[in-house]
Amino acid sequence: MKALSIHFAHNGLSTPAELGSLLKTVTCLWKKHAVTKEDIQRMLALYEFSSEQDRSAVFQTGCNVSHKEGPFQLTTSGAVGSMRVCVEYVGGRDMEAKGRLNSCFSEKDLQYLFELDILCLYRASRHKSNTHLAFLSGPLTEFPLLSCTIGTQSAIRQEKASARRTEILSISNASQQRQQKKLVTQADPFPETRTDNEVALAVKSRTKSLFDRIAARQAINASSSVPTAASILRRHAVGRISEIVEILRMKQQQKSVGRNHLLSNSNSTSPTKLGQRVSFSMKQLQIEIRDSASVPIGDEEIRLCLQMLAEEGTTAKWLKVLESGVGDRMSAFVVLEGNGMSGRDVQKILEEKIV
Repeated sequence: MKALSIHFAHNGLSTPAELGSLLKTVTCLWKKHAVTKEDIQRMLALYEFSSEQDRSAVFQTGCNVSHKEGPFQLTTSGAVGSMRVCVEYVGGRDMEAKGRLNSCFSEKDLQYLFELDILCLYRASRHKSNTHLAFLSGPLTEFPLLSCTIGTQSAIRQEKASARRTEILSISNASQQRQQKKLVTQADPFPETRTDNEVALAVKSRTKSLFDRIAARQAINASSSVPTAASILRRHAVGRISEIVEILRMKQQQKSVGRNHLLSNSNSTSPTKLGQRVSFSMKQLQIEIRDSASVPIGDEEIRLCLQMLAEEGTTAKWLKVLESGVGDRMSAFVVLEGNGMSGRDVQKILEEKIV
């Protein structure tokens, strides 16, 4: 009752309380149990009985109770698939005049009415003839639940949707019948001279040929080669190979110039040569390529590009991937020697081989 009082105070007495929001409020106020939809249905069902006759006739174990004279009713609204349940206040029974409904919401009176109904039910359950009230001494799962009724707007929407669905189905059936007549007319310009069995066989044979054509097309599509994940990765790597080659050539030149500079400082008489033999560790080279690439690139893609360059005949003499060590201590090195081809030329050669 307190949760409903809060809702009506903020939204007005005529505004239904959505059950999902109401359950959260009740759970926060009670702080002992996560209140469920069934708990609310059990409590509201007790309001539906104001006399001993009603309790003995309707209130049975495992049965849902329809709303009759209780102060609350449960209604469903919304579209199919997104239905929501709401609690509506429709008036409470007067304590002095039974059966009369009060339009004013009174938390105190409704709480008193709830306690009074429970007390009357337990008193009635003491009589041996009222065996249908034995659930009061059993688990809560045996208590009856208040049924949900479909709201007026939801019922109208459902009726419109049902009528529209029936109309669409009737149009579809009429279209299929016209199509069958058209096929029969095309197969035989004088259908009145043929029996019903012959007409049915003609339509069936034409339909079967259509299915055969569809099956043949599916077989052709299934037999066509589907690109694998490895081929897709390789094609993507070829698209980056030009930039990778140019970065490698730049790193080779930088390391060669740095080495020659050290030799000149040591008064060496060795001539300066570009395209000298230089080596890089795989990890260090991956870091330098990532830092120099215009578009982010991963380590696996870099390793795949280097492996492709090492396997390609036109670049295998320029780039080699060497591995040393055993087991977990394996380490890879990349060796560059000589003047390699431009990145655009290497990419063009690899693209032609993929095609």
